[in-house]
Amino acid sequence: MSNSTILKIAAVIGVAVSIWMLVTYEDPGPGPGEGRWERTTERRLNHATNRVNREPESRTAWRALGGLLARHDHPDRRTRKWIRESSQEIRSVVPVEAYAWYWLGWGRVDLGLDDDAKEAWRLGRDAFEEHVDLIGPGRVRFYTWFRLGVCHVQTGNNEAAQSTFQTAEDFIRRKQGMVAPETLAQYCESLVSWRYQIEGADGMMDTYELWLELAEAAGSDYRRDWSDQIAALDTWLGDDETRKRARGLIPAMSKVLSQSGDLAAMASLRLRLGDQEGARSDWARAAEDLQTTMQSGRGRFSPNLFYNLACYLSRADEIEMAIDAWSTAVNAGWTDFEYAMEDPDLEAIRDVVAMYLNGERDAASTEREKSPLAPPTH
Repeated sequence: MSNSTILKIAAVIGVAVSIWMLVTYEDPGPGPGEGRWERTTERRLNHATNRVNREPESRTAWRALGGLLARHDHPDRRTRKWIRESSQEIRSVVPVEAYAWYWLGWGRVDLGLDDDAKEAWRLGRDAFEEHVDLIGPGRVRFYTWFRLGVCHVQTGNNEAAQSTFQTAEDFIRRKQGMVAPETLAQYCESLVSWRYQIEGADGMMDTYELWLELAEAAGSDYRRDWSDQIAALDTWLGDDETRKRARGLIPAMSKVLSQSGDLAAMASLRLRLGDQEGARSDWARAAEDLQTTMQSGRGRFSPNLFYNLACYLSRADEIEMAIDAWSTAVNAGWTDFEYAMEDPDLEAIRDVVAMYLNGERDAASTEREKSPLAPPTH
């Protein structure tokens, strides 16, 4: 058999196999790995719906669903269809219609469609109010009040929002002793920034005090990165009355904060409030916690951690230890000397930092080798 004949036979077989594959092929659908197969819009919506059905109170699940509805070619029509088709199981847990419009609003915000988002929140507001009327205010749960309040804010009715958020806070207070304090603390965390937005710093102080009280009661069951929250409180300080109330929060904060970053944030807040001695004490506590972390092996040779340690020690007026930590940070790889020269946390050792900036590293790194935290030099 000639080569040309063999090639012709092979070509015929190849065409036949291709036709067979096209006729018998079945789409395998999504694989076990998320994103492994490209999904159509409806497939994605089905996937998101299944997750909401499994986790009807999951903010993440609803946010994903709202984002997909917002990206649909006909989002309002598709949302109404989704509401009609929602299961009885999920309807027994949350007010489905209100939630669907509420999270569609946030999905539209993510797309920059603010006017369309406001319309979704208007529909969500109406659905939440219908739900409250249907079951009675006494049976309404926290997140219904909270999200109704958000809808009021986003549709421009701050007076109604203020009243609704107060109702949400009253719900938290009534549930003390009946609901786990870590759950109630999470509720307060949701409320604080929204109350500030519509009432200012003084308006949200009661919520903040309640939040700290619940966080203390929850203990290790409620862990948060408090540094951002304290930094926000720092920026909210305004008149003398607000500052006075902020000072009153410090003892409660001291009971719930233990991590170095949180303690450093509280030290900055104390400084803003004029308590220099208390600020130095908190920076010293922050340095102690960070040293314990580093000595345990976590981030032991990280230049960023040594830099933070130098900042805390400098602020605590532990100058020799701050110089040692700074020197070790440089030896571990810190190179941004210009940033360090502008950092107010290193003001107490600015001359030493300047030596490094000018290339006089040997003169500045006095006795660095003796540091128990110093990384290997090889």
